Amino acid sequence: MPSTVASSRRTTQRLRRAEPLATVLPVRPWVVAPSGPVGDTAQRRARVRRALWRLALQGIEPTIAPDVWRKDGYLAGPDPARVRALVEALNADHAFVWAARGGYGAMRLLPALDHLLKVRDKAPLFLGFSDLTAVFPLLVRKGFRCVHGPVLSQVSDLVESGPAGFTSLTKVLKSHPIPPLTFSTPDPWFGDEIEGPLWGGNLTLCAALCGTPYSPDYSGAILFLEDVGEPAYRLDRMLTQLELSGVLQAVQAVLVGDPGVRGSEKKAVEQRLHLIRERWGIPVLTGLPIGHQRRNACLEVGRTVKLSATPLKAGKTNITIRWV
Repeated sequence: MPSTVASSRRTTQRLRRAEPLATVLPVRPWVVAPSGPVGDTAQRRARVRRALWRLALQGIEPTIAPDVWRKDGYLAGPDPARVRALVEALNADHAFVWAARGGYGAMRLLPALDHLLKVRDKAPLFLGFSDLTAVFPLLVRKGFRCVHGPVLSQVSDLVESGPAGFTSLTKVLKSHPIPPLTFSTPDPWFGDEIEGPLWGGNLTLCAALCGTPYSPDYSGAILFLEDVGEPAYRLDRMLTQLELSGVLQAVQAVLVGDPGVRGSEKKAVEQRLHLIRERWGIPVLTGLPIGHQRRNACLEVGRTVKLSATPLKAGKTNITIRWV
């Protein structure tokens, strides 16, 4: 009998400890596809399935909007359908609106979004990167919080830990504050701490928005950039576009993620970045853990940040991004 009572007590204690788990509701970000097709190939469908499985293990169960699976050539459906889906999602009570994939097509929606979206005091957070760079400045102007971070289809490839991995993403999806980000760079830092709004994202889209009403005000900003699949000469051309449009003269610093090039192409890009550093007298710092590979840290676009530097051995420097 005593052993039975003791066993019963242990069982009760286990049940009591388990009770709170039963009351935790899953996190349900709303997934939209403003850009390229999501399920048009077996490989893309498999990436989404793996992402959903990985997220479910952490209590995150995205709701896939019905139009996500549409296809219209290289777009995830006709422009009106993608506009409608995104506007409905942003005007609803979702805590998070999450892009399923990049690709191309978001900038085609800008005039309609500008017309249909009203300025909001309390708005959902929009998460994405790559082609979604196009909508960030407009959404921030409308009162939305925008986070440059992994799209749904990238989740299955992310490393597990670290500030740019899967664990960090899940914390953001569960409404934890975005933590400060520290990364190491071999590039020179000069001057004191730098404070300014954080703007940028995909270099192709930043360059494409130059000269349009949908480009942000880069005055005093900290610019961050990444890209994928572009040869060095095209990256050079887009950096030159930023230069000719006055962006690089206006910003206080440039942070560079994965440019998507390797070998001699990477060396050519590094030389171009060095020229920007010397010509405009600003820090140009590589090593930011963002991009299309296995690391993609979350950065809130349009928010004021402070950059500080800590010298390391072997000529490297730790750069820390803190939210103000």
